[in-house]
This record gives sequence, C-alpha cells and structure tokens, in this order.
Amino acid sequence: MMSIGQVGPAGKAGDYYTHQDNYYVLGSMDERWVGQGAEALGLSGKVDVKDFVAVLEGKLPDGSDLTRMVGGENKHRPGYDLTFSAPKSVSIMAMLGGDKRLIAAHNHAVEVAVREVEKLASTRSMTEGVSETRLTGNLVVALFNHDTSRDLDPQMHTHAVVANVTQHDGKWQTLSSDTVGKTGFIESVYANQVAFGQIYRHVLRQDTEAMGYQTENVGPHGMWEFKGMENVIDVFSKRNHAIDAAAGPDASLKSRDMATLDTRKAKVASDPAALAVEWLQEMKSAGFDAKAYLAEAQSRTMVTPSPTPLEAGGTRLSTRRWDKPSRRCLTGRSTSRTTRWPTRPSAISPGSRACWTRYATASTAHRARAAYSARQGERRIYLRYSSAR
Repeated sequence: MMSIGQVGPAGKAGDYYTHQDNYYVLGSMDERWVGQGAEALGLSGKVDVKDFVAVLEGKLPDGSDLTRMVGGENKHRPGYDLTFSAPKSVSIMAMLGGDKRLIAAHNHAVEVAVREVEKLASTRSMTEGVSETRLTGNLVVALFNHDTSRDLDPQMHTHAVVANVTQHDGKWQTLSSDTVGKTGFIESVYANQVAFGQIYRHVLRQDTEAMGYQTENVGPHGMWEFKGMENVIDVFSKRNHAIDAAAGPDASLKSRDMATLDTRKAKVASDPAALAVEWLQEMKSAGFDAKAYLAEAQSRTMVTPSPTPLEAGGTRLSTRRWDKPSRRCLTGRSTSRTTRWPTRPSAISPGSRACWTRYATASTAHRARAAYSARQGERRIYLRYSSAR
C-alpha cells in the first residue's frame, strides 16, 4: 500500500530518514535519487545527507534558492513522504526467509510507481493575470528503505521523499498546491492514492509470481499476500492491528493515514541480533518454516519476468488523439466507456479536459487498465481489473 504524509523540518527529516536504527536486517537503506528533476540537478546514486537536507530547505545544487524567509525563519515547505509498504508475507520471506530477490522486486515496484506519480508533477504559473496549474512531469525524489514497523515487526517499506521542487520552462519552482480547486500536485496524488498503491502491488506481484511464489487476494484494491502464510502474518502484524483498532478495519485510506499518525510511537532502538532471535522465535511459535517455504517456491517453474507493461515505452503515458470524442474500450470481458479529448499534456487548467490510457497485463489471468484523466481541473487515475482467461 501507499501512505502519504508531510515531511517535517529539513534537519530533523535528514536525521530520521538516514538513521541507522531504521534498518536492522536489510543491512542498508539502499538510499538513492530518482526522478527526472533529480537527474536535471545532477543528483544520482546514493543520497548524500547534506544534499538531501539542502534540497528539502529549497537550496538546490545549481544555486537556485526557493527558501521563503519570514521573520528570519525559512517557511519553505520541505515536501511529501509517500511510503510504499510491502505485503507482510513479502517482508517475512525477504528478511526471515533470506530471499534477497524480494528486496530487488520491491525496489523495482516502488520505482515504477514513483515514475507514475512523477507524471502528476505540476507547478503554478501566471498567464495574462490568471493562475494556472502547469504539468511539469519532473520530480526530485529520495528513496530510503526501512525494514521494521514501529512495533519492531518485520516490515519492508520505502519512504519516497518528494522534495517541494520541480522545473518548468527552465526555472525551478515549488510544486503546485490548490486546496480549493483540488488541481495541485499533492491533491492529485491524494485523489489517486489507491491507484498508485495498486500499481506498486501489481508490479511486485508479477515479479514475485515469476520467482515461483503463489499469491492470493486478501482485500480490496489489489491487496494480496503469499499463500499459506496467514498465521505468521497475523503474528507479525501488531502495527496493523493497532491501526485497525483506532480507525476500524473498513476505514478509508485517509482515515487510516490519520490513525497511523495518532497511534505512532517513537521507535525504540533494539539490538539487531536480539531482534532477529525474537523474530525467529515468534515465527516458530506460528508453526512456519521460512526456509522450507522458500525451497518450495524455488522448486516451481522459474520464469524470467518480461518487462512489466507499466514500463513499456519508458513508462510514458500515451497521448492518443481521436477524431471522435468518445470510443468504447474493451478490457477482458468487461466493457467501459471513456471519453477522450485531444490535448497537449503541457498544461492543465480549470476547464481543460484530457485523458491518457495505458493497458497493462497483471498476469496471464488478469488484465489491468490504467487511465489518467483530467476533467475541469481534476486529475485521476483509474485502475480496472478484469478476467482475461
């Protein structure tokens, strides 16, 4: 799933995201820069803490300064934290089963989803006295892998820290925000929160099934886990149980995000070796043998995963022009109607209309369709799954 939060003060954020207590088993946070904005600024590879803090403060490597000083205090908003959490069974098998391929698969799925988020990057500009939202398509994102929940259960997750900066017409500006018209960047991300989580899980599921793992649906919006791990998943889901108790099992994603903050407690540092022993004991009490489960998965036919369709063409959304204002789209055995209007993806302002459609194959049994649309200033991604047997 993907949760959304605000990044705190730059200095504290730099300490939190890079602190060693956030990874016990992974061995490294595998921190790295991603995004076309990061590339434009020459930020690549491992994240340097000084560069990270400076970017969050609005001080960019090329000398651009987006700081907003008020009363001697920098009021520039640092950015946003998009957190992608692996299914609990994946975390267990990666950290207790020792299958490091799952870490690579998780990283791959996160980066695919982040590149989709990047397509919603926008800023505000004035045109003849009218403020408009302009799509920029570039972000500066720092990724940090952490491996435990706040209750110190195994929980592989990645913080995608989106800096509040984007480039438009050669100039660096802050990301757009529009609490009234809901056309701003973060408002669009919130509107598409479910879809981005689905994209992440879709790609991860495709890759793990190619490794021999068997998966099953366990909830709405494409929630899935590895088969046969129910008991051990329950043992290592203390944090999720706390959130369910606070928000309710059927709460919306936004309500769960709020409950996550309300129930958050400070992480207590623990000795990695002692924590690993505790995990192994809990896993044994659940009657689960991770090594045997991994061997069983590896014994299945290994299939080299083909490039996920969500990455086809560099993961760019196709912009198709149509002679007629609407056509029918067929997905598996279901039919849906989508209206498309010719437009350029360079600008979306209130009243404009646009729609991009891309097809993706989740597996031989499912087909997913992702459609990005903008109508009267609202941008939303819709994922529809249907049988393609």
